[in-house]
Amino acid sequence: RLFLGSLLAGLALFVYGFVSFAVLRWHNPKTVPDESALAEAIKASVTEPGVYMVPGPVKADGTHRGQDEWMAASDRGPYLLAMIRPGPNRRPMVSYMSASLVWNVGLAFLLGLILRSTGLPTRKLVVLGAAIGLFAALANWLPASNWYEYPLAYWAPYVVDQVVQGVLVPLRHAAWGAN
Repeated sequence: RLFLGSLLAGLALFVYGFVSFAVLRWHNPKTVPDESALAEAIKASVTEPGVYMVPGPVKADGTHRGQDEWMAASDRGPYLLAMIRPGPNRRPMVSYMSASLVWNVGLAFLLGLILRSTGLPTRKLVVLGAAIGLFAALANWLPASNWYEYPLAYWAPYVVDQVVQGVLVPLRHAAWGAN
């Protein structure tokens, strides 16, 4: 029952993720006005995928910037924190979708296992699931907003997503009788 409930909950999370990203479209980051110039500069400077920061704590020659030097460069701007893949995407969309579905089922199983161990009625499991989702989201996004200046308008939808997902898991488990 727990596995089948997790499968249904994972499917619900997958569908909700599609609605959140493709229908609501509130996860769209801002675009750069001259995208091609920035793309060419990135291709000329970055050779391997990774998370990059400008100004970086380490200079191109491998020496570490001192705290004062890094802070001065950061204050002057521009400041950038980005995941960069400088070359073409070699993964088909189906591989992203499949991985997402598998992760959703796995996460639904983990949360279902945690919630099931409480022995609480469904109503209280839904509240607990929402609270776990809120905690997980805020534990991630509050530090990111503080240290990396993520604006509220960008990360607030992710917080909502995780709370909704925390509610969907116990509801789907309860519908299957897996609680």
